[in-house]
Amino acid sequence: GVQFHPESILTQHGHALLRNFLEEAPHGHSQRTGTTG
Repeated sequence: GVQFHPESILTQHGHALLRNFLEEAPHGHSQRTGTTG
């Protein structure tokens, strides 16, 4: 998982960091495979 700290947007490269993350993040719901139990 990835944890995003909102204050990082205020850094020198904060906007690029957020833009890159949003470009790479999957859109919609994630699908999980496997079984439980």
